[in-house]
Amino acid sequence: MFWILLCCFLVFLLLLYIPVTLAIDTAYNRYELQVPGFAKASLEPDDEKLFKVKLNVLFFTTYFDPFKNRSLAKKKGGSPKKSPKKMVSYQQGIRLLKTFRIKKFWLDLDTGNYMVNAKMYPAFALLDYYGVACHINFEGRNRLILRMQNRPIHLIKSFINF
Repeated sequence: MFWILLCCFLVFLLLLYIPVTLAIDTAYNRYELQVPGFAKASLEPDDEKLFKVKLNVLFFTTYFDPFKNRSLAKKKGGSPKKSPKKMVSYQQGIRLLKTFRIKKFWLDLDTGNYMVNAKMYPAFALLDYYGVACHINFEGRNRLILRMQNRPIHLIKSFINF
């Protein structure tokens, strides 16, 4: 029994250090959240609804409809409504955002107004010079490629270390 508990504890610790990756590519409409080697959730277009969620966990694949009508039982009578609690403060939100690591960022933008594009061109050229891949085009293309990575242990530490 001790060895089973020890193995479960070690697996739990291992899962805390596995990177979680968020990938967004607007040109190919690819939006994914992935735990490499274990699970992957991606948004796919659907004919009937706006999109559906495809879940791959180990060797199993299933589709989830986030717009499916869910009937929730309403409480009758009972206590008066409480004011909603603030879940995350501003400082906690900033600490939470700092835990994410941007692995890839690429932006190709056209605002549709050539004057605004011309005014934004020097700022985007300066950003591109310093390593941030931002480009202005006058051809009507809009594309964002973003790949971010985080580890669950970093998220937990950002809430604990106040």
